[in-house]
Amino acid sequence: MRKEYFHLERTVFEGETVLEVQSIQGVCLEICAEFDLLDCQADAIGIKLRCSDDGEQETVLTYSLQSGELSFDRSRSDGWSEGVRTCQLDLRGRDTLKLHIFVDTCVVEVFADDGRLTMTNNIFPDPDHVTLKLYSSGGKAEVVSLDIWNL
Repeated sequence: MRKEYFHLERTVFEGETVLEVQSIQGVCLEICAEFDLLDCQADAIGIKLRCSDDGEQETVLTYSLQSGELSFDRSRSDGWSEGVRTCQLDLRGRDTLKLHIFVDTCVVEVFADDGRLTMTNNIFPDPDHVTLKLYSSGGKAEVVSLDIWNL
């Protein structure tokens, strides 16, 4: 099922970083992301999915280093969906946060902490909204590795 592939390794980012890779822009993706937690200076890190070019629509996955919560915010996903789901992650003693994400035309599935935590939600963004972004708030962060496949 995997098609075009994109890999990013050991990249520091701050604020929003658009992943400018045409080959992985699409509505059906598999994403494996690993974020460094040891040297992270940010308060929160995450990925923004299915973003519009003007920034009005986006689905946001955020990990708070302060609270240890992973949140799935779809309040700006499409004009119809609403709500933020949160789950507590116990990453004590871990050096990294691992997220395995599947995105299709109307569903996002998130597996965190090697599958110990899962979240699934529907989203209904415009089919043209395919931009992906890494982001941090409150400081610099590092993605240890990022692998993305079109499906």
